[in-house]
Order: sequence, then C-alpha cells, then structure tokens
Amino acid sequence: MISCGIDLVEIRDIQRAYMRVGEALAQKVLGANELAIWQAINLPAKKISFLAKRFAAKEALLKAVKLGLQAGMSWKYIQVRSNERGDVVFDLTSDFYTCLLQAHSLPNYQAESKLNISLSLSDTSEYAVAQVVLEW
Repeated sequence: MISCGIDLVEIRDIQRAYMRVGEALAQKVLGANELAIWQAINLPAKKISFLAKRFAAKEALLKAVKLGLQAGMSWKYIQVRSNERGDVVFDLTSDFYTCLLQAHSLPNYQAESKLNISLSLSDTSEYAVAQVVLEW
C-alpha cells in the first residue's frame, strides 16, 4: 500500500507557542538527538524554523500512516535527521512500530519490518512544509 501525508505549519504559530511555554515545547516535540541539535543553534529564528520543520515532518508522517497521537504514540518516537548524503530521513523507534501495529490491522507486516519512507522538507520565513510518501 502506498500512502502520503503533508503538513503546512505557520512559523509564527510555533513562535507564539514557544514564547508561551519556552523550551518545554521543544522538549515535547523533539527526540533526544533532535533536541541536542536544536540546543546548539544560536539564532532564535533558526531554532523556531528547525522546530517548525520537525513538527511538520512528524505530522505528515502520522497522516501518512493514518495515525495521530493516540494509542500511546509520542513525538519522541519519531526523529528527523540528515543522512550522509544530506537527505532528510526519519529515525523511528521500536515504540513507533508497536503503536502502528496496535492501531492498524496490518496483514503480513512484521514489527521488524521498516517502512519505505520518502520525506521532503521546505520552509520560508512564514511557513514550514513537509511531505511524506511511504510504502508499507
């Protein structure tokens, strides 16, 4: 089965949320590796953009797998990183796959199987967008 998901985030919405709750927002949305990168960013606008793109990517993936933050799912089960070629890719924990299997009846799908996922991220000063195409 092939599925896709897309998410568009207004940067100012992430900025407003960050101004309300501070670093707690990043700690809620980002996994450990993402959080370390985020904390090393010195420019406030770049920090917000980083956070917005990760948020959009995770939302797009959850839309593609037809699952929200339910069935025990957590933002921290999904991390985005750049691979050795510079492509953005997902690192998904075993807890992500457990939630996926619990939420869907997936015939012939094994927990150790990996989803074939393509991720594209882009942003402007106003928006961050993520698109996910996956085969499962």
